[in-house]
Amino acid sequence: MILRQAEHNDIPAIIDLFVNTIKSVNSRDYSLLQISTWYSTGKNPELWKKKIASEYFIIAEINQVLVGFASINEDGFLDFMYVHKDYQGKGIARTLLNKLEEKAIAQNNEKIYSYVSITAKPFFLRLGYSISGIKRRVKNDVEFINSVMEKKLK
Repeated sequence: MILRQAEHNDIPAIIDLFVNTIKSVNSRDYSLLQISTWYSTGKNPELWKKKIASEYFIIAEINQVLVGFASINEDGFLDFMYVHKDYQGKGIARTLLNKLEEKAIAQNNEKIYSYVSITAKPFFLRLGYSISGIKRRVKNDVEFINSVMEKKLK
């Protein structure tokens, strides 16, 4: 597996992985309306250009296939963490998270925090994150309830 910083030419593969992961993996925990609302937000290439430019945004590749991506901003907010549906449970998310934690430490962040989906919550709990609250968001009149999770670094 190769980890590297995302580039603009990765955007089509990022969008594809984002949409397909939500449709196949997150669909066990969310309604069809929530799923379609969620993945539709990621179809805009301009969103990804902005995120790649403003965050530490890394991708994982195996045999030149994008198998995961993750990002963190300067204040320690973990914005994205997605793993390809065919590569779940193979240590990719853990590897990406370890790299983001290293970056957060290098940035002198006191903690990493994120708004975590129902699907991802057990993964973060296993890796030492705790629930510090609930984040309610509404997108296109569809409500999403995420766990605010964090891990102290200092």
